[in-house]
Amino acid sequence: MTNYTKYILDFAKEILSIPSPSGYTKEVINHIQLKTNELGYSNYKTKKENLIIEIPGTTDKVLGLSGHLLYLN
Repeated sequence: MTNYTKYILDFAKEILSIPSPSGYTKEVINHIQLKTNELGYSNYKTKKENLIIEIPGTTDKVLGLSGHLLYLN
């Protein structure tokens, strides 16, 4: 397993262990924001508490990713 794979799996375990039922995602969003700050990425929250993370690229191409927090019982 590569270091990147281990990091991704560990991070996924971290955020999946944070209770975040639908409509109550503030804690997991705050955790992700802290991690992105540690990595030095620019980020901000919208009025509806969505987290926008901006990572500079090295080309003129733009890539957009969108995620959705969902609570499954």
